[in-house]
Amino acid sequence: MVALSLSPAAPQAADDLSALVRRDASGADAFEVAVKGARCAGCIAKIEQGVGTIPGVEAVRLNLSSGKLAVLSRKVPPQAILQRVRDLGYEAQPFEAAESLTGEKAEGRLLLRCLAVSGFATVFAMGLTDAVWYGGDLADSTRQMFFGLVGAVAIPASLYAGQPFFVSAWRGIAAPKGIPADARDKLAAAIKKIATGKEYNDFMMQRGFGVIYEGPDEFAKYMAKSDTDLGATMKAVGIVK
Repeated sequence: MVALSLSPAAPQAADDLSALVRRDASGADAFEVAVKGARCAGCIAKIEQGVGTIPGVEAVRLNLSSGKLAVLSRKVPPQAILQRVRDLGYEAQPFEAAESLTGEKAEGRLLLRCLAVSGFATVFAMGLTDAVWYGGDLADSTRQMFFGLVGAVAIPASLYAGQPFFVSAWRGIAAPKGIPADARDKLAAAIKKIATGKEYNDFMMQRGFGVIYEGPDEFAKYMAKSDTDLGATMKAVGIVK
């Protein structure tokens, strides 16, 4: 799985964020962070686990819809929490300063453009295909031309409008079926060493991607679940019976 990330900015040591830390009923320090760039369940796991490893942090919860990361800790500087989120490849600011996050308006404009393009392509395709199905006197050449026009518009429109979904795509490496267990384990260990290494993660972060490694068994379960969910969706919309 991958996560789109924005260029992290290092926190200023002189920033005093103590005023933004409140004490909860249990006596722990509660600090809220506005996170930019988290887009999938993998991002949630990566951020919650990454921040949770800071000594003194007791609980971490990220709300994907609002981008708010709630952290309960004891004697953990807020700057350390912000820095950890940024080190993971996401932009982070105190939640009260969420308006200072860069790129928010640009992302909103992209989503609006994708919606407009998909809407236009839908109306265009429906208009031509209605003429094909209900125009009994249309010549075969005209029908083929209409189908070609629909494809010429629908295919690039789908690719453009699907951009918000593509950024959360996963990538994996597959081996031939029946590969010996020892060979599989050696290959998995080599891949894990690369995927969790600093050089590879820095390379991916510089290009806007985060990295979450899953071993063969975990990834196989994820793929099986994805196939099951996709199959159910395809049946529900009538693509397959």
